[in-house]
Amino acid sequence: MTLHTRICELFGIEFPVVLAGMGEASTPELAAAVSNAGGLGVLGAATCSPKRLRRWIEETRALTDRPFGVDTLLPASVRRSAAQEGAPARGPSPRELVPEYRAIASEFLEREGLAEIRRPRRDPDDRDGPPLFTQGFFEAQMEVVVEERVPVYAAGLGDPGPWLDRLHANGTRVISVVGAVRHARKVRDSGVDVIVAQGHDGGGHNASVGTLALIPQVRDAVGDLP
Repeated sequence: MTLHTRICELFGIEFPVVLAGMGEASTPELAAAVSNAGGLGVLGAATCSPKRLRRWIEETRALTDRPFGVDTLLPASVRRSAAQEGAPARGPSPRELVPEYRAIASEFLEREGLAEIRRPRRDPDDRDGPPLFTQGFFEAQMEVVVEERVPVYAAGLGDPGPWLDRLHANGTRVISVVGAVRHARKVRDSGVDVIVAQGHDGGGHNASVGTLALIPQVRDAVGDLP
């Protein structure tokens, strides 16, 4: 059995292993390590401001000379800006929504002998640019992806169709993560290079079924597309 597949040829990698672009976890260090090992490292950049995203791309290039990717989100329907909606960019935290949240969490951690995970301090670069998860934010991220001519772009949510001409003109391969057959058909028709079927058990942002059931349905829908 060989580990060299169509994915290897498409991305220029040694093994058909692709790092999931996990937000805040798939950092330049991790992505570069996967790429250097022969797979495709992917930056989990969904929450990166445009400035931090550009810095992450530069840091990744300093750590590897092999192909890597960038993963962001492209939801179909979002507000133009926080100001236009009259609401903050971020919703209330669980602690604000549920007064008992902190007590329940602390009790669980103590009972299971677990240490509390502290979120890192906010990156200074994230203070610049459009409000998080607004249309302007997603568009600014994509401008960086295009300008930096990254080898691979992965849309963790949504249809990258409007950006495909510019991405493909740069030689960027495009992955689209889907959670339903209708999404797979849509991005296939848009012209993406690879479709990833990800059920709710795999962290799918828009999946209502499990991966085991989703994969054969997507395969039947998109045919020979990787």
